[in-house]
Amino acid sequence: MSSRFLQIQKRSKMSDVSDEMLSDEDSAEMYQQEFGEGEHEFMFERLIEGPNEEQFAADKERDDALENMVESRAIRQISRGLPTVKKLTIKNFRKKNNDVADLMTTGWLTLEASINAIQTKQHVTTSLEQLYKVVESLCENKMARSTYDKLLENVRKWIRSFRDDLSEKSSAGGVEFMKAIESLWSDYCQQMILIRNVFLYLDRTFILENIDESPIWESSLVIFREEIVLYGCVLKKLVDGILGCIAGERAGDQVDRSLLRALLRMLRTLDLYKQSFEEEFLANTSVHYTHESMSLVRTLETVEFLLYVERRLKEENERVDFYLDESTRAPLLTRAEKCMISDHMQEVVDNGLASLLNDNRVQDVSRLYSLLSRVEGGVALLKTGFSSYIKKVGKAMIMDPQRDQNMVEDLMAFKDKLDVFVDTCFGSEDERMKFAQAEKDAFDYFINTRGNKPAELIAKYMDARLRSANKEASDEQLDQLMNKVITLFRFIQGKDVFEVFYKKDLAKRLLLGRSASVDAEKIMLSKLRQECGAGFTQKLEGMFRDMELSKDLGVAFRNYTLHESSLGRLDEIVECNVSVLTMGQWPAYETVQVTLPKQLNACLQLYEKFYDSRHTGRKLQWQPRLGQCVLKANFRPGVR
Repeated sequence: MSSRFLQIQKRSKMSDVSDEMLSDEDSAEMYQQEFGEGEHEFMFERLIEGPNEEQFAADKERDDALENMVESRAIRQISRGLPTVKKLTIKNFRKKNNDVADLMTTGWLTLEASINAIQTKQHVTTSLEQLYKVVESLCENKMARSTYDKLLENVRKWIRSFRDDLSEKSSAGGVEFMKAIESLWSDYCQQMILIRNVFLYLDRTFILENIDESPIWESSLVIFREEIVLYGCVLKKLVDGILGCIAGERAGDQVDRSLLRALLRMLRTLDLYKQSFEEEFLANTSVHYTHESMSLVRTLETVEFLLYVERRLKEENERVDFYLDESTRAPLLTRAEKCMISDHMQEVVDNGLASLLNDNRVQDVSRLYSLLSRVEGGVALLKTGFSSYIKKVGKAMIMDPQRDQNMVEDLMAFKDKLDVFVDTCFGSEDERMKFAQAEKDAFDYFINTRGNKPAELIAKYMDARLRSANKEASDEQLDQLMNKVITLFRFIQGKDVFEVFYKKDLAKRLLLGRSASVDAEKIMLSKLRQECGAGFTQKLEGMFRDMELSKDLGVAFRNYTLHESSLGRLDEIVECNVSVLTMGQWPAYETVQVTLPKQLNACLQLYEKFYDSRHTGRKLQWQPRLGQCVLKANFRPGVR
């Protein structure tokens, strides 16, 4: 049954009958007697909403029945000696002007009692639906403004009552005061959420129609901000307490992070976080880490200092995760990074990078790069320090004659170690390329500080490896070795000097048969050709062609001697192998006069005759300097 009142105007011949208010219960009883149970609810809603044209006839018939019912009741009153009622009217109390004031009084008293019960955490006897309808009635009767003002006045008066208690606790400050603020704020928010639900109709009508007024929730925040947080020294004591807890946590103390989170969220909600807390918090952060890092950078080892910085930055990140606002993360880390990294990065790189590289501390160099990459100019400084280290160490290797014997191997090992740092420690591919270029430039610098000596040593190193290739390394290992040598060869400026020494050693290997693998020799030539072009290896490749042709000539010469010997034209001849070399492709050798045994001299003359028979217009010039012989002797038993 609706709680509304029904106004029914009796249409009858009794025009002088006075009005009478009937409640919906009385009217329901009358309808039930006349039309049966359940019919009255339908009629009440019909009359409240107003009948349409199609229902008008049916409604008129029911109205006539109601009139007859009222007349019968009047007749009964007369028969009992009661005064007659000339006219019956059932009216809606909201529409009666002299009841508006009573509605405001009784309605607000009901609302105020419920508000006070909510604020004092007592049971609210009136249902939320009934309270909502009271607010709706007040708003529909043009009392929204006064209801809104009374509500805010009540809230402001209530929250002021806590000032004295907070003032006493603020004198001591500390955690207890912070807990009191947090508890009051938590209760206040819960209460205002419920109160706002009661006055939701006011929020959705009056506030929407009056854009200059704030919604109930926003107004409640302003009240708490003005009456509590900004009252006296509350805000200063609160911020000092929060900052003290954070300072204690940085010193290793255990703090109530949930309390800090709640209070900082409160400040953010009240629009006090940035101005009243964050600025001072960031200033304290700078002071703290400036003093702390200045002391530790002088007392800790480089690795320990890096671990300290890494740990502190992680802690500050966690503070944002747990209780600081996300907007604080960037300025907080910027302050901390400046104090711990930017202000000391030159000292760390100058005093610590070399030891990290010397000790092959790959993980720590990676940590150093990670920290320096967080600040402006950090990576550039590290790259400069990396390059300086390479130049210093590399130059010491090159300039020490006592290290010549193992210099190439030392340089390759040094390069391998640096490559590991470049590939592992320096971030993205673009950054790694920058450090790789710094490494290359450093090698270009130091490897040429001793003139042509490195070129000579590299050529001799390859000569030693190619003479013993198959004995000491597999094909794969030899190929890797050649690649490393080519890398060093790439850095030297005197490549022509390398070519001279390499050609000289290659000639010895080919002519004296000391090359362990012709395939390995050709692979090395291929790598040199890829590095320097075909012009660089043209003469070297010509040397191999001469050796191939000499083999063919050797076979032909043996056949020639057999043929001549079968014809009886030759006496006993010494077996010999001749290498015919193209002048200009091979190293130049000083011509020396050698007196040969007659048997060997006869062999050479026979070879000239053979060669002239195959090539006209060519002249052989003997170079016995690179010749070799095998002397065989038979000794009698016992003779030594």
